[in-house]
Amino acid sequence: MFSPYDNCTIDSVCGAISENPYLYLINELNMRRNIVVSWSEVSGTTSDYTIYYDMDVDILKGKSHKEILDIIHSNITNSGECCGYKYIQVKDGKVSRITPEDMNKINNDIMSNCNVSVYLN
Repeated sequence: MFSPYDNCTIDSVCGAISENPYLYLINELNMRRNIVVSWSEVSGTTSDYTIYYDMDVDILKGKSHKEILDIIHSNITNSGECCGYKYIQVKDGKVSRITPEDMNKINNDIMSNCNVSVYLN
């Protein structure tokens, strides 16, 4: 779900993120089910995202951006605790910051599971 603000495009939002946050997000999208990601960019900055876990995605189908946000925010119990952070997660109604350490751990695990072979002739 991309925020429809200030003429932003999917390309501008996706292109405005650094490597570790991007790899973390892509890993979550590939490894988990029933998540919603709200991904946005304020012009001139890197993009931000919030990952909402354990969502009933079927009830979100056909809804507008505002309706989806209203639904997913209705279950948050500590909404103000992570204001101002770029990367946030919501699990079991609790908002928490995704730290650089969280990202590094996942990204290191991803890279250690990659097998790259180089053949020189």
